[in-house]
Order: sequence, then structure tokens, then C-alpha cells
Amino acid sequence: QCQTGWNEYNNHCYKLMAESVSGDSANQKCRGMGANLASVRDSQENTFIANTIKEGDMVWIGLKRKKKGFEWTDGSQFSYTNWAEGQPDNGN
Repeated sequence: QCQTGWNEYNNHCYKLMAESVSGDSANQKCRGMGANLASVRDSQENTFIANTIKEGDMVWIGLKRKKKGFEWTDGSQFSYTNWAEGQPDNGN
């Protein structure tokens, strides 16, 4: 069960923070609460997260680019993607 102010989905707890911060700061704030930035493991979880976000909101997820691909900050396996057309584009 999740703490007050958090939403549960598939045995994970999620909290949308209202404060606008950098990705590194968001990651640090999550770690300070004993949590991680969200890892999106499948289309259903993607839909849950998308439905939690208000239209126009910008959010950080826990995906990091590494030399040989990507990894989630919580260590879970990276396999699901839902990139926008033309992404990832190496920051261009």
C-alpha cells in the first residue's frame, strides 16, 4: 500500500511532484524519499503514467543514456519503448 499522496499501480507507488527541477535534482529528490524516478516497463504502465500527468506538464522519468544504450535508474531491465517519431535523436 502506498503512502498518502501517492498512487499505486501494479505494486509500485507513484507521486507527481509539482516543483519544476532539473533531471538530476528530480532524481536526488526521489532518492531522498527512498524512491526512484519512474521506470516505464510496458504500454499499460505508460498509459497509467500518461493519465496521471496533466496535459502540458513536463516530467522526468528514470531513463539514462549510457555508452551502450539506455538503463533505468532503479536497475530494472530496459526493453519497452514508446519513442516519438525520429527519437532518440542524440539531442538534435
